[in-house]
Formats: sequence, structure tokens, C-alpha cells
Amino acid sequence: MSASKEWFVLIEETDSIESEFVVSKTIPIDGGAEEAWDAALKAARTHELVPGSRTACAREIYRTPERVLRVVLRSEYGDIRESFRVSVAELVEVHEPPAPQESEESADRKGRLWRRSRA
Repeated sequence: MSASKEWFVLIEETDSIESEFVVSKTIPIDGGAEEAWDAALKAARTHELVPGSRTACAREIYRTPERVLRVVLRSEYGDIRESFRVSVAELVEVHEPPAPQESEESADRKGRLWRRSRA
């Protein structure tokens, strides 16, 4: 694993199909966990699910015991319009898929096809 950044802020939004939280954005952080938590709070204050929603709604930010920031956007009438969550994560590992290897059989077949097309 060779990652230039180790700490990230993750923004999770609900998908429209199953209403489960999925990561919608990752923000690499220069520094450690403290800098990442500062950036997470900033993201909780400023992230917009829908352009213009920041000014149209009240924003409530809650920190859960799991150290996740839950953000609730309320309309002027007090009903919940949107919500998302922001968390800090340390990148532990990255697994890249192996490079595809061309087998001898497929290389031979490509050669035969190329020769036929040139005839």
C-alpha cells in the first residue's frame, strides 16, 4: 500500500433506492486525526445535498457516540428535509486489481484474426 494521505473525511448520503447511507465523497486530509476532525466539522457546516439548501434550511449537527456527525436540514416549518453524515476515517489498506495478463492462446488467436483481415 502506498497512500500519500492517510486520513479522510467521508460524506455519506442516502441513496434513492434503498435509503441506505453510501459514501458520496471522500476528502483527503493533510495532517492527522485532529486536522481531519476539524475538516469534518467544516464539511458538516457547509456541504450541500442540493444547491441552495444551505440558505433555505436550518442546519443541526449532532455528534453520535460513534464519533459520526449527523447533519439534519430542517425547513422553516421544522420538518426534516434532508440528512447526511460526516465521519473521519484512517485509510488502512488499498488493494489494486491485478493487471490483466494475456494468455498465449488469446495472443495466438489475435494474431490469426489479424492475418485473416490483411489477406
